Amino acid sequence: MGIGNHSTERGQGLVNNSRRHNVSLLAGVACLLLAAPALALPALQLYIPDAVYDTSLESWVIDTDTFELWVVGDVGAKGTIYNVDLVASVYGSSGSVTITPSIPIDPSPELDRPGYNGIVGHEEFENADGHIFWTLGDMTDATTPIENYSPDGAGDSSSGTIFKYMVHVTGYDAVHFDAFDHYFTGAGQGSRAAMKPHYVFAPFSHDASGGGEEPPPPPPPPIPEPGTMALLGTGLAAALGYRKRK
Repeated sequence: MGIGNHSTERGQGLVNNSRRHNVSLLAGVACLLLAAPALALPALQLYIPDAVYDTSLESWVIDTDTFELWVVGDVGAKGTIYNVDLVASVYGSSGSVTITPSIPIDPSPELDRPGYNGIVGHEEFENADGHIFWTLGDMTDATTPIENYSPDGAGDSSSGTIFKYMVHVTGYDAVHFDAFDHYFTGAGQGSRAAMKPHYVFAPFSHDASGGGEEPPPPPPPPIPEPGTMALLGTGLAAALGYRKRK
């Protein structure tokens, strides 16, 4: 066999080995991707226990005027989330929204932050009759178990902070809630000035709405008791007898 044939066979063998190596490498990468946990938790999300997730609105919705609202921060993955703001987009000509524990309403929020700009294009925010802002403060706790509260992310978990509030809506037809602000990366670089801010907001698929409770129907007319019915029958019979005698 000539040198040319040996070279051809050797070259073909190298190609085949290279292909087998690439296939094995791709298979290994695929296994790692499948085995890796899903990292789909947003930095901020909103949740209402006992609410229904409306898939058309991609939002937790409850039609009562008093409900519990959770503001959830993935501090375990992102670090401290600073200066978190909660905003209520209100529908209706007048009313009030109170939250307990009581947080003062921010009459002049700083609206030049990129996190706020993220919710401005949200339809529920844009179409509202007004807005109410609260500054909730920093999220620092990284020990509370949290999860992805969107049904599409069921099974995703992390640890972080949950601010829990009781909300009471009066007068307004409905209220939609959003949350926003920022965290930093590059803590190892030293000063805050050297760190990079990341401005975040609760995604449109992780927000919440409440209120719009229908007033209770009027009570039914009282049903006369048997004794009252008997007395009424006696009275009618006496009246009819009197008319016949006349």
